[in-house]
Order: sequence, then structure tokens, then C-alpha cells
Amino acid sequence: MPYKIEEDDGQFCVVKEGADGGRMKCYDAEADAQDYLTALNAAEADKAFVLMTQREAGYVALSAALEIPVAAGETECTRWQFEERLRQKAVDLILPDICRAGGITEGRKIALVADLHNVRWAAHVSMGTSVHVAAAAHLAAASANFLIFEFSSTPNPIGDVLLTEPLHPIGGTIRVPDGPGLGITFDESKLQQHLL
Repeated sequence: MPYKIEEDDGQFCVVKEGADGGRMKCYDAEADAQDYLTALNAAEADKAFVLMTQREAGYVALSAALEIPVAAGETECTRWQFEERLRQKAVDLILPDICRAGGITEGRKIALVADLHNVRWAAHVSMGTSVHVAAAAHLAAASANFLIFEFSSTPNPIGDVLLTEPLHPIGGTIRVPDGPGLGITFDESKLQQHLL
């Protein structure tokens, strides 16, 4: 069945509310395997950030055609993959995933590559494990070109519930844990429930 953008209001989400009360919207076309023209029409109609499917080769054309930012990269794993997109001016915002990239060290290098291209980044936190969230929060706090943090509110049995102190946004802000290492402490009794 062909995809119908007019039936997909649920895919739109507010991603940021500024101090002036203004909002930016994000259209996530990733799950719908959008083609270039559908993504272009969605973006122009709603003046939204567009996150288009990773399989689409039309990023360069889409970025050139739109005045609004195009974001991508949640499945990229290395600074070289991001460098290629950035060099081609295929995206205006990158979405590195710290765990997929192999950790904070590669994540920092990805953020630096983006900064060299004067591009900001948003933390993609796909699994939402407590380690994932903590690592992304630390990298975000250490990066001048960081824009926004993705956080899933879907309950996760290996997320916040395993910690002695929850790690989730309050009032639109997530605190950077300040203890040793990643700054999080696991509740040993809750970890025991996950042993095989």
C-alpha cells in the first residue's frame, strides 16, 4: 500500500521549544522508507526538520531544495561516514548514536567532524539504556555544536529502572550524571533480575 503523508500526523513531533515559545517540528520519515519527493513535499508543507530514510540517495538534492534543515545519520557508525555526508552538503544536522559509533571517543570525533563543517548534532539514543543515555549526555555536554537530545519515554526494562537515581528529562532538560565514570549507579538487586 502506498504511503500517504496526509494520514501520518502521528509521525510529527515537537522537538524543541525555544525561550521565545517558538517550536521546531520534526518529520521522521525513517520508518516509512520515504522517497525524495515525498520527503520534500512533507518538509515544504510543514516547515519541519526532515529525517529521511537512510536508504535514500536524495539527501543532497533535498538539502539543496529546502530552506529548512535536513537531518540524518542515526545508523552511521564512523566519522568517515559522517564526513562523506557533510562534504557533499547532504545534511544540515547529524544524528550520531553513541553506542552504534562505538562509544564516546568515536562520538567525540564525529562531533568534531561536524563542527569542522559548521554543522550541529543531535544525540540519537535509540535503545535508551541507562548507559546509552549517560554516555550521550556526557558527550552532549562536552560539545559546543550539540543541539538537542533524543529521549524515548517508552518504558525500558534496561533503562532508568535499573539505576539508583533516575536519569530522565525534567522540564525538557536532562542532567549530566556527575559521579565516577558515566556517573550512574546501578541498583544491584534490579540487575539480579536480569541474570540468566
